[in-house]
Amino acid sequence: MTKATLKFDGEVFWKPPAIYKSSCEINVEYFPFDEQSCTMKFGSWTYNGVQVDLKHMEQVPGSNLVKVGIDLREFYLSVEWDILEVPATRNEEYYPCCTEPYSGN
Repeated sequence: MTKATLKFDGEVFWKPPAIYKSSCEINVEYFPFDEQSCTMKFGSWTYNGVQVDLKHMEQVPGSNLVKVGIDLREFYLSVEWDILEVPATRNEEYYPCCTEPYSGN
């Protein structure tokens, strides 16, 4: 069970512990000098963006970009590769069926 923090204005912060696994298609055309770009998307398939408004904890009002979007404190350095950047971008999508936005799409 994880705790959620409820602010006076109704905003809820919930940080569930999780390990996310992903895989990326690797392009080794310029090996060993190639770069890989991997994307992960988080969003709700059940609730719209009004019901669940996903935002990064470090996101500032008026900006959808967080330059360092993940916590790298437990990242293990590698002699073979390195993480160059880890931005987080908040996206909102509108669909013909609905008037509400959907976040994370």
